[in-house]
Amino acid sequence: MENMVVPHITVNMIDPLLNVSFITKFLDPEFLAKNKSRPFSEGVYELLPSLRGKIEDTMTKNEIYNIVEPIVLRELSLRQEELNQRIDTLQQQFQSFDKELLHNMLSLFHATWPKEQEEIICYVGYIPRCPRNCVTKEFFVTSSMDIETNIKASIHEINHFVFYEKWKQMHGFPEGVEPMHPEILWFLEELIVDPTLNEPMLQEIVPIPQKAYEQFYVQKIEGTTVMTHVNELYKHKLSIEQFLEEAHEFIKKHHLTLVKTCG
Repeated sequence: MENMVVPHITVNMIDPLLNVSFITKFLDPEFLAKNKSRPFSEGVYELLPSLRGKIEDTMTKNEIYNIVEPIVLRELSLRQEELNQRIDTLQQQFQSFDKELLHNMLSLFHATWPKEQEEIICYVGYIPRCPRNCVTKEFFVTSSMDIETNIKASIHEINHFVFYEKWKQMHGFPEGVEPMHPEILWFLEELIVDPTLNEPMLQEIVPIPQKAYEQFYVQKIEGTTVMTHVNELYKHKLSIEQFLEEAHEFIKKHHLTLVKTCG
């Protein structure tokens, strides 16, 4: 793909109040009732044990925020040097491979990158999960994990960005809208992480094996694990477009089962 726009990754500090908002969301009973794809609250308590026992199911989001805010802001203040060091280290790591990796990932998907978004922003904070925004091309990692895990998670999130652009080119998205749990496209973007990111053309640049969510390797449909179904479609694809369409149809057909068994 000649004259391909290839973005670069810039690493910044998370806005402290946004960090508070993420922690609050991961403890919000309303959010937890809707999204069971990950153990969000337990991840928070492992990261910030002083919050354990302070949050009740009857609390509003504002009440949770007021409890979370001073604890998270104090933790960020205490970890300021650690966070700065992580930012510097990650930036150096990304600069060593981001252009080549993104070029190959875009080539794998036969996707074009929007020329007005030449920068992907990685924010470093203190959070148990790695949120993302496919529209703005921003994602978040935590200093509580090691560097390799940060890089692995970063590549996972960037894969979602490339998929978003590819699907937009194939079918379009309404302005400012991205796949959200538990939509069919959310399952699609999470399931294709395994077959696409373990391609040799990507692994030879950053040799860190990738996996989708654990439940996709456990839960079965018609006697076969969900991930096996998707990997078989990828193995026998004639094109990336065919694979995405067939995987989308598979998820659409079994969507209710996936929501029930895989969160």
